[in-house]
This record gives sequence, C-alpha cells and structure tokens, in this order.
Amino acid sequence: MHLHGAACAGGPESPDGSPWIVGDERFATNPRYEVPDALWAVFPFWRAARGGGFGAGNLPEPGGTFDQAAAMMDAFDVLDAAHEEFRERRG
Repeated sequence: MHLHGAACAGGPESPDGSPWIVGDERFATNPRYEVPDALWAVFPFWRAARGGGFGAGNLPEPGGTFDQAAAMMDAFDVLDAAHEEFRERRG
C-alpha cells in the first residue's frame, strides 16, 4: 500500500462503491485504514533504511543494526516480508 499510496488515496469508501483490490485480496473499505497507526509511523524510517528503492539507505539511529531498537528492527522485518509478498504476487 505504501509503495503505491495513490491507489489507496481517499476515504474509507471507494468513489464508485467497488471493492479495493490489493494483490489478490479484496477489501470492502480502503485497506490503508486497516494498517495500525504505529506501523504508519514506521514507514518513513523503513523507506529511508531501504534507500527508497535506490539501494542501501540509513538506519534511524547512529550505528549498525545491533545499535537499533529491537522493536524498530522487528517492524522492518514485518514490512520487508509484506513488501516481498507484494512483489511476488505482482510477478
């Protein structure tokens, strides 16, 4: 969803009343509203750490991987897995 945010822009209901489709899944309401607020807060850090799609980026805190908060690195793992699943579904 984050990578293609424009596709999920707008309010909870689709303009024409059709379901929202992400990959093979259909959602009655805009799927961006199903993402917890805490995860939305992590997206900018995850994108920056992944270089925004342009190679390696920067971690949120100074130092290496083991200097980062465990919760943040766990959240990155969740987002990495979701991103990989999304890419596999797209083919």
